[in-house]
Amino acid sequence: MYALEKRLEFLVELVSNTARKLELSNLAKFELHRLSMDSKEREQYNMKEKDIYNRISFLENTETKENLKDD
Repeated sequence: MYALEKRLEFLVELVSNTARKLELSNLAKFELHRLSMDSKEREQYNMKEKDIYNRISFLENTETKENLKDD
């Protein structure tokens, strides 16, 4: 009986995790649709995205330069 209860708990948790993933996926799709409908928000999003890529590039370049100095 104990093994059956554990198996049932496992299955319930599995279904809960799947439901959470689907909910997050639906929220992401809704947000993308909302952004695509509003040109101001889409422009702000694109600016933020560009800023993030610029920061990543800066950090990678800084790390590369530091590694070259150490050699």
